[in-house]
Amino acid sequence: MGELSIALEYLEESTRARKLVGDRQGLAVCLNNLSRIQNHRGELQAALEATEEALATFQDVGDRKGIAITRCNLGELLLLLGRPLDARKMLEECERIDRENEGAPLACNILCNLARVELVACDDPAAEKLFQECLSRLPAEQDQELRAHALAGLAEIFLNRGLEEAAEDALREAEELSTKGAGQENR
Repeated sequence: MGELSIALEYLEESTRARKLVGDRQGLAVCLNNLSRIQNHRGELQAALEATEEALATFQDVGDRKGIAITRCNLGELLLLLGRPLDARKMLEECERIDRENEGAPLACNILCNLARVELVACDDPAAEKLFQECLSRLPAEQDQELRAHALAGLAEIFLNRGLEEAAEDALREAEELSTKGAGQENR
């Protein structure tokens, strides 16, 4: 966690500096990145507060892509905080905005997060459809880690249906992609 601590210190300092100089766009980006690190460290309430502030700031400056990315991150956080209905609402709005901007990787990330919401809601058919759509929309050589997440989600669905061989195949492919995609940007 040493590198994360250094990154966290840097982002906290950068956030303070951007507030001082009035750089609202830069502030929103810093807050969103700060929240991702807090999320990774398990500091979910702090991550939620930073994400909500980032979203409000992106909305103030009118950055549609920033709004979509932040809504995606907020949807993921809400799911982790046990609020799947709020997560679904946030991710559906994010998907609508992203569709208007024609973004493939972000749209696929949104689809994966929506699929996770459906898994929590025990709607395996809806989750499977969303994971499959993610895989079909994401270009083959782009974001191997996201493809791995979608495959892992499908494996969970296959296990729920008692399809152990299909689940093992999906997990094997997910592991290969995850190893191959290590170091690629996910979000």
